[in-house]
Amino acid sequence: MLPRKASYRLEALPTGDPESRSYSLRIESQDNSARTRFLQVFHVNAGGPQNSRAHSELIAKGGEPEIVISTSRRAFRLNLPPPSEGAGEIAISMAGGKALLENRPLPSGILPHGPEGSRLLERWDADYRASRPPAWDIGRPADELRRVVSEGAVRKCRAVDLCCGSGSDAIYLARQGFDVTAIDVAPTALSQAEQKARRAGASVRWVLADVLKPPSLDPFDFIYDRGCYHVVRNQNVAAYLETVRRLSRPGTQFLLLAARRDGQASNEGTEGVTEEELRFDFLPLFNLDSLREIRLESNRPGMSPPGWAALLRRAAKP
Repeated sequence: MLPRKASYRLEALPTGDPESRSYSLRIESQDNSARTRFLQVFHVNAGGPQNSRAHSELIAKGGEPEIVISTSRRAFRLNLPPPSEGAGEIAISMAGGKALLENRPLPSGILPHGPEGSRLLERWDADYRASRPPAWDIGRPADELRRVVSEGAVRKCRAVDLCCGSGSDAIYLARQGFDVTAIDVAPTALSQAEQKARRAGASVRWVLADVLKPPSLDPFDFIYDRGCYHVVRNQNVAAYLETVRRLSRPGTQFLLLAARRDGQASNEGTEGVTEEELRFDFLPLFNLDSLREIRLESNRPGMSPPGWAALLRRAAKP
Protein backbone atom coordinates (compact mmCIF):
# COMPACT_ATOMS: atom_id res chain seq x y z
CA MET A 1 0.00 0.00 0.00
CA LEU A 2 1.57 3.25 -1.15
CA PRO A 3 0.77 6.94 -0.69
CA ARG A 4 -1.67 8.19 -3.32
CA LYS A 5 0.92 10.58 -4.70
CA ALA A 6 4.16 8.64 -4.88
CA SER A 7 6.66 7.42 -7.40
CA TYR A 8 8.37 4.09 -6.97
CA ARG A 9 11.12 2.16 -8.69
CA LEU A 10 11.90 -1.54 -8.38
CA GLU A 11 15.54 -2.38 -9.08
CA ALA A 12 17.11 -5.83 -9.36
CA LEU A 13 20.21 -6.22 -7.21
CA PRO A 14 23.19 -8.42 -8.11
CA THR A 15 23.44 -11.49 -5.88
CA GLY A 16 26.10 -13.62 -7.57
CA ASP A 17 23.70 -16.56 -7.44
CA PRO A 18 21.63 -17.32 -10.57
CA GLU A 19 19.04 -19.12 -8.43
CA SER A 20 18.53 -16.15 -6.10
CA ARG A 21 16.81 -12.83 -6.83
CA SER A 22 16.93 -9.68 -4.73
CA TYR A 23 15.26 -6.32 -5.31
CA SER A 24 15.38 -2.78 -3.99
CA LEU A 25 12.10 -0.83 -3.77
CA ARG A 26 12.52 2.95 -3.73
CA ILE A 27 9.50 5.09 -2.85
CA GLU A 28 9.31 8.89 -2.99
CA SER A 29 6.22 10.75 -1.80
CA GLN A 30 5.19 13.63 -4.05
CA ASP A 31 3.32 15.57 -1.38
CA ASN A 32 4.03 16.76 2.14
CA SER A 33 1.29 14.80 3.85
CA ALA A 34 2.02 13.99 7.48
CA ARG A 35 -0.46 11.11 7.48
CA THR A 36 0.83 7.79 8.70
CA ARG A 37 1.60 5.25 5.98
CA PHE A 38 2.42 1.57 6.27
CA LEU A 39 4.41 -0.44 3.75
CA GLN A 40 4.26 -4.20 4.32
CA VAL A 41 6.55 -6.35 2.18
CA PHE A 42 5.81 -10.09 1.96
CA HIS A 43 7.61 -12.89 0.21
CA VAL A 44 5.31 -15.86 -0.34
CA ASN A 45 6.84 -19.18 -1.39
CA ALA A 46 4.16 -20.89 -3.43
CA GLY A 47 5.39 -24.44 -2.69
CA GLY A 48 3.29 -27.35 -3.88
CA PRO A 49 3.34 -28.24 -7.59
CA GLN A 50 6.10 -26.69 -9.66
CA ASN A 51 3.74 -24.44 -11.64
CA SER A 52 1.58 -23.32 -8.71
CA ARG A 53 1.29 -19.60 -8.08
CA ALA A 54 0.32 -17.27 -5.27
CA HIS A 55 -3.02 -15.50 -5.75
CA SER A 56 -4.25 -12.34 -4.06
CA GLU A 57 -7.78 -11.09 -3.47
CA LEU A 58 -8.95 -7.74 -2.10
CA ILE A 59 -12.14 -7.91 -0.03
CA ALA A 60 -14.11 -5.01 1.47
CA LYS A 61 -15.04 -6.23 4.92
CA GLY A 62 -16.96 -3.93 7.25
CA GLY A 63 -15.61 -0.87 5.48
CA GLU A 64 -12.01 -2.04 5.90
CA PRO A 65 -9.92 -3.74 3.21
CA GLU A 66 -8.83 -7.33 3.71
CA ILE A 67 -6.22 -8.90 1.48
CA VAL A 68 -6.04 -12.68 1.13
CA ILE A 69 -2.86 -14.12 -0.39
CA SER A 70 -3.23 -17.84 -1.07
CA THR A 71 -1.09 -20.66 -2.39
CA SER A 72 -1.90 -24.31 -2.93
CA ARG A 73 -1.00 -24.91 0.72
CA ARG A 74 -1.66 -21.80 2.77
CA ALA A 75 -3.71 -18.62 3.00
CA PHE A 76 -2.46 -15.34 4.47
CA ARG A 77 -5.25 -13.02 5.57
CA LEU A 78 -4.36 -9.35 6.13
CA ASN A 79 -6.79 -6.98 7.85
CA LEU A 80 -5.87 -3.39 6.99
CA PRO A 81 -7.70 -0.64 8.92
CA PRO A 82 -7.27 3.09 8.29
CA PRO A 83 -3.69 4.12 9.13
CA SER A 84 -4.86 6.15 12.13
CA GLU A 85 -6.08 2.91 13.74
CA GLY A 86 -2.84 0.99 13.43
CA ALA A 87 -1.03 -1.30 11.04
CA GLY A 88 -3.59 -4.10 11.01
CA GLU A 89 -3.39 -7.84 11.63
CA ILE A 90 -2.30 -11.03 9.90
CA ALA A 91 -3.66 -14.58 10.22
CA ILE A 92 -2.31 -17.70 8.50
CA SER A 93 -4.22 -20.91 7.79
CA MET A 94 -3.84 -24.10 5.81
CA ALA A 95 -5.64 -24.22 2.47
CA GLY A 96 -8.31 -26.38 4.11
CA GLY A 97 -8.98 -23.77 6.79
CA LYS A 98 -6.96 -25.10 9.75
CA ALA A 99 -5.47 -22.14 11.64
CA LEU A 100 -1.69 -21.97 11.79
CA LEU A 101 -1.44 -18.47 13.26
CA GLU A 102 -4.24 -16.59 14.95
CA ASN A 103 -4.61 -12.85 14.38
CA ARG A 104 -1.42 -11.00 15.23
CA PRO A 105 -0.61 -7.31 14.80
CA LEU A 106 1.40 -6.27 11.78
CA PRO A 107 4.54 -4.27 12.59
CA SER A 108 4.59 -0.50 12.96
CA GLY A 109 7.61 1.76 12.79
CA ILE A 110 10.82 0.01 11.71
CA LEU A 111 11.61 -3.42 13.13
CA PRO A 112 15.19 -4.71 13.45
CA HIS A 113 16.22 -6.20 10.11
CA GLY A 114 19.09 -7.99 8.46
CA PRO A 115 20.77 -11.08 9.97
CA GLU A 116 21.48 -9.39 13.31
CA GLY A 117 18.00 -7.91 13.51
CA SER A 118 16.44 -11.29 12.77
CA ARG A 119 18.47 -12.89 15.56
CA LEU A 120 17.35 -10.16 17.95
CA LEU A 121 13.68 -10.60 17.07
CA GLU A 122 13.94 -14.37 17.46
CA ARG A 123 15.69 -13.99 20.82
CA TRP A 124 12.87 -11.94 22.34
CA ASP A 125 10.01 -13.86 20.77
CA ALA A 126 11.45 -17.26 21.73
CA ASP A 127 11.18 -16.30 25.41
CA TYR A 128 7.39 -16.26 25.05
CA ARG A 129 7.19 -19.50 23.04
CA ALA A 130 9.03 -21.48 25.72
CA SER A 131 7.32 -23.95 28.05
CA ARG A 132 7.32 -21.41 30.88
CA PRO A 133 7.21 -17.61 30.77
CA PRO A 134 10.41 -15.56 30.99
CA ALA A 135 11.60 -14.66 34.48
CA TRP A 136 10.36 -11.07 34.30
CA ASP A 137 6.81 -12.09 33.34
CA ILE A 138 5.26 -12.37 36.81
CA GLY A 139 1.67 -12.64 35.54
CA ARG A 140 0.41 -9.64 37.51
CA PRO A 141 1.06 -5.88 37.63
CA ALA A 142 4.29 -4.74 39.26
CA ASP A 143 3.99 -3.66 42.89
CA GLU A 144 5.55 -0.25 42.14
CA LEU A 145 3.04 0.46 39.40
CA ARG A 146 0.13 -0.43 41.64
CA ARG A 147 1.59 1.72 44.40
CA VAL A 148 1.87 4.95 42.38
CA VAL A 149 -1.63 4.45 40.96
CA SER A 150 -3.32 3.51 44.25
CA GLU A 151 -1.64 6.41 46.08
CA GLY A 152 -2.73 8.87 43.39
CA ALA A 153 0.81 9.82 42.36
CA VAL A 154 -0.25 8.98 38.79
CA ARG A 155 -3.87 9.52 37.79
CA LYS A 156 -5.77 8.05 34.85
CA CYS A 157 -4.69 9.56 31.55
CA ARG A 158 -3.22 8.57 28.18
CA ALA A 159 -0.44 6.09 28.93
CA VAL A 160 2.14 4.09 27.00
CA ASP A 161 3.84 0.91 28.22
CA LEU A 162 7.28 0.37 26.66
CA CYS A 163 8.27 -3.29 26.14
CA CYS A 164 4.95 -4.45 27.57
CA GLY A 165 5.59 -8.20 27.25
CA SER A 166 2.46 -10.27 27.79
CA GLY A 167 0.59 -7.20 28.98
CA SER A 168 -0.12 -7.59 32.72
CA ASP A 169 0.83 -3.99 33.53
CA ALA A 170 -0.94 -2.50 30.49
CA ILE A 171 -4.12 -4.43 31.30
CA TYR A 172 -3.97 -3.25 34.90
CA LEU A 173 -3.72 0.38 33.79
CA ALA A 174 -6.62 -0.06 31.35
CA ARG A 175 -8.80 -1.52 34.09
CA GLN A 176 -7.96 1.51 36.25
CA GLY A 177 -9.39 3.81 33.58
CA PHE A 178 -6.21 4.70 31.68
CA ASP A 179 -6.22 5.01 27.87
CA VAL A 180 -3.37 2.59 27.16
CA THR A 181 -1.06 1.96 24.23
CA ALA A 182 1.40 -0.91 24.75
CA ILE A 183 4.48 -1.57 22.61
CA ASP A 184 6.59 -4.70 22.24
CA VAL A 185 8.80 -6.23 19.57
CA ALA A 186 7.76 -9.85 20.27
CA PRO A 187 4.61 -10.89 18.35
CA THR A 188 4.02 -13.94 20.56
CA ALA A 189 4.04 -11.70 23.64
CA LEU A 190 1.43 -9.42 22.07
CA SER A 191 -0.69 -12.39 21.03
CA GLN A 192 -0.70 -13.56 24.66
CA ALA A 193 -1.42 -10.01 25.81
CA GLU A 194 -4.45 -9.69 23.52
CA GLN A 195 -5.88 -12.96 24.83
CA LYS A 196 -5.38 -11.85 28.44
CA ALA A 197 -7.00 -8.48 27.71
CA ARG A 198 -10.07 -10.14 26.18
CA ARG A 199 -10.47 -12.36 29.23
CA ALA A 200 -10.10 -9.34 31.51
CA GLY A 201 -12.50 -7.18 29.48
CA ALA A 202 -9.76 -4.56 29.05
CA SER A 203 -9.21 -2.35 26.01
CA VAL A 204 -5.55 -1.76 25.08
CA ARG A 205 -4.01 -0.66 21.79
CA TRP A 206 -1.26 -3.23 21.15
CA VAL A 207 1.56 -2.09 18.86
CA LEU A 208 4.17 -4.43 17.39
CA ALA A 209 7.22 -2.19 17.15
CA ASP A 210 10.80 -1.60 18.21
CA VAL A 211 10.93 0.99 21.01
CA LEU A 212 14.12 2.33 19.42
CA LYS A 213 12.30 3.06 16.12
CA PRO A 214 8.60 3.29 16.98
CA PRO A 215 5.83 4.61 14.74
CA SER A 216 4.70 8.21 14.98
CA LEU A 217 2.47 8.57 18.06
CA ASP A 218 1.07 11.62 19.81
CA PRO A 219 2.77 12.44 23.14
CA PHE A 220 1.42 10.69 26.24
CA ASP A 221 0.67 11.88 29.78
CA PHE A 222 2.31 8.85 31.39
CA ILE A 223 5.16 6.61 30.22
CA TYR A 224 5.85 3.29 31.92
CA ASP A 225 8.94 1.11 31.50
CA ARG A 226 9.57 -2.04 33.47
CA GLY A 227 12.87 -3.60 32.43
CA CYS A 228 13.41 -2.11 28.97
CA TYR A 229 15.78 0.80 29.58
CA HIS A 230 18.53 -1.18 31.33
CA VAL A 231 18.53 -3.75 28.49
CA VAL A 232 18.74 -1.36 25.53
CA ARG A 233 21.00 1.17 27.27
CA ASN A 234 24.20 -0.52 26.09
CA GLN A 235 22.80 -1.03 22.58
CA ASN A 236 21.53 2.43 21.67
CA VAL A 237 20.73 4.68 24.59
CA ALA A 238 20.48 7.72 22.29
CA ALA A 239 17.63 6.12 20.32
CA TYR A 240 15.83 5.13 23.52
CA LEU A 241 16.06 8.65 24.93
CA GLU A 242 14.83 10.08 21.62
CA THR A 243 11.80 7.77 21.83
CA VAL A 244 11.06 8.95 25.35
CA ARG A 245 11.43 12.57 24.22
CA ARG A 246 9.04 12.07 21.29
CA LEU A 247 6.44 10.26 23.42
CA SER A 248 6.42 12.92 26.15
CA ARG A 249 5.66 16.61 26.56
CA PRO A 250 6.13 19.07 29.44
CA GLY A 251 4.38 17.58 32.47
CA THR A 252 4.44 13.95 31.26
CA GLN A 253 5.15 11.53 34.12
CA PHE A 254 7.49 8.59 33.63
CA LEU A 255 7.72 5.57 35.94
CA LEU A 256 10.98 3.74 35.26
CA LEU A 257 11.72 0.35 36.86
CA ALA A 258 15.29 -0.66 36.04
CA ALA A 259 17.95 -3.04 37.32
CA ARG A 260 20.42 -1.42 39.71
CA ARG A 261 24.13 -1.76 40.19
CA ASP A 262 26.40 0.12 42.53
CA GLY A 263 29.43 0.90 40.42
CA GLN A 264 30.05 -2.69 39.33
CA ALA A 265 28.22 -5.38 37.39
CA SER A 266 25.50 -7.16 39.30
CA ASN A 267 25.98 -10.87 40.02
CA GLU A 268 22.24 -11.48 39.92
CA GLY A 269 21.63 -11.95 36.22
CA THR A 270 21.68 -8.43 34.77
CA GLU A 271 24.13 -5.53 34.61
CA GLY A 272 21.77 -2.75 35.59
CA VAL A 273 22.59 0.94 35.84
CA THR A 274 24.07 3.15 38.52
CA GLU A 275 22.30 6.15 40.01
CA GLU A 276 24.81 8.41 38.26
CA GLU A 277 24.04 6.85 34.87
CA LEU A 278 20.31 7.15 35.39
CA ARG A 279 20.59 10.80 36.38
CA PHE A 280 22.95 11.54 33.48
CA ASP A 281 20.56 10.03 30.93
CA PHE A 282 17.27 11.52 32.07
CA LEU A 283 17.77 14.69 34.11
CA PRO A 284 18.52 16.96 31.16
CA LEU A 285 14.93 16.37 30.00
CA PHE A 286 13.11 15.26 33.18
CA ASN A 287 12.88 16.30 36.80
CA LEU A 288 13.26 13.49 39.34
CA ASP A 289 10.24 13.40 41.67
CA SER A 290 11.41 10.30 43.55
CA LEU A 291 14.05 7.57 43.38
CA ARG A 292 13.74 4.40 45.44
CA GLU A 293 15.82 1.24 45.78
CA ILE A 294 13.66 -1.83 45.17
CA ARG A 295 13.92 -5.50 44.20
CA LEU A 296 12.71 -6.32 40.70
CA GLU A 297 10.03 -8.99 40.87
CA SER A 298 10.58 -12.35 39.17
CA ASN A 299 8.70 -15.61 38.75
CA ARG A 300 11.88 -17.58 39.55
CA PRO A 301 12.36 -18.50 43.23
CA GLY A 302 15.28 -16.63 44.75
CA MET A 303 15.80 -14.46 41.66
CA SER A 304 14.95 -10.87 42.49
CA PRO A 305 17.71 -8.50 41.34
CA PRO A 306 18.21 -5.05 42.87
CA GLY A 307 16.43 -2.28 41.05
CA TRP A 308 15.47 1.37 40.83
CA ALA A 309 11.99 2.84 40.91
CA ALA A 310 12.29 6.34 39.45
CA LEU A 311 9.28 8.62 39.05
CA LEU A 312 10.19 11.45 36.68
CA ARG A 313 8.32 14.38 35.21
CA ARG A 314 9.11 16.05 31.87
CA ALA A 315 10.53 19.49 32.55
CA ALA A 316 8.81 22.61 31.30
CA LYS A 317 10.12 24.17 28.13
CA PRO A 318 12.98 26.59 28.82
